[in-house]
Amino acid sequence: AKSTLRPPPPQLAADSAPRATIRVSATSFRDGRRCAFTVLSALRRARHPDRLRISVVDQALDGEDRCLATYCELARAEFAAATSQSECPYGDQIVVDEQDARKARGPVIPRHYAQMLVR
Repeated sequence: AKSTLRPPPPQLAADSAPRATIRVSATSFRDGRRCAFTVLSALRRARHPDRLRISVVDQALDGEDRCLATYCELARAEFAAATSQSECPYGDQIVVDEQDARKARGPVIPRHYAQMLVR
């Protein structure tokens, strides 16, 4: 029963599979810490994390955890040996649109913005 909850495997042409870029988008409403763990988990689980491109729309209030800043803190410890990027491992593969949560109007608009970031 649980196997039906997984998406089907990707269908890639044999010649494009070794270099395919995988695009992931996420939105976060006032939960930068959970967003950071989601991004970290995606990169940790990827067989080729260097091929991931992640876009995030992060809606938060002043003083709340932000997704990218929190991710960078977590990733420094997680990926210290795996990458030479000491400031924010894989940070150059993450695009973030930080927005004021007071202007949020539901989940659909940030999802649209996140999809626009991956292009």
